[in-house]
Amino acid sequence: MTDWNRRYLQNDTPWDKGHVAPPLVEALENGLEFSGKILVPGCGLGHDARYVACRSPRATVLAVDISAEALCRAQEYENPQNLDFQQIDFLGAAWTGGFNVLVEHTLYCAINPSQRQAYAEAAAKAIRVGGLFLGIFFKNDYPDLEEGPPYFSSDAQLDACFDEHFELLEKWLPGVAFEERVGEEELRLYRRQ
Repeated sequence: MTDWNRRYLQNDTPWDKGHVAPPLVEALENGLEFSGKILVPGCGLGHDARYVACRSPRATVLAVDISAEALCRAQEYENPQNLDFQQIDFLGAAWTGGFNVLVEHTLYCAINPSQRQAYAEAAAKAIRVGGLFLGIFFKNDYPDLEEGPPYFSSDAQLDACFDEHFELLEKWLPGVAFEERVGEEELRLYRRQ
């Protein structure tokens, strides 16, 4: 199992690009709007969470990560008042359906595929019925050939993981991405059933 806190302490964080994910910016600038209570699991240094909070000023955003070091660094940035950081293990937390929206970017691909069903269960418990789940997923036609993290996914794997609790509203390829991720990401917007 990956020791995420140690990786932050050793500055071994190639997934952190120093700013918000371009596909998330594109999605929100193209009309996707969030309100209410928003959860950003596996937030790392909080770039995506800060952007979501700034774009949704009337919402409250909870950004969680398992790494204390990541959260310590996240709080060194200028953060909006509607954003809170907490050290929480997303998979092990006792969620009670209090969130209107979950925004996923780098947690699902970071966990071992054997934990993906636990991830889907945690997401279902965190999001209230009718709430939205926006995920930026790493895709590959042959995900089992990849070592991770990150661990890639196929359409069939994502469908199998989320179809029990979520209705897929839309999926699309982003028009922009970090340079080394071009062609490897897909956005999916789900509704909690």
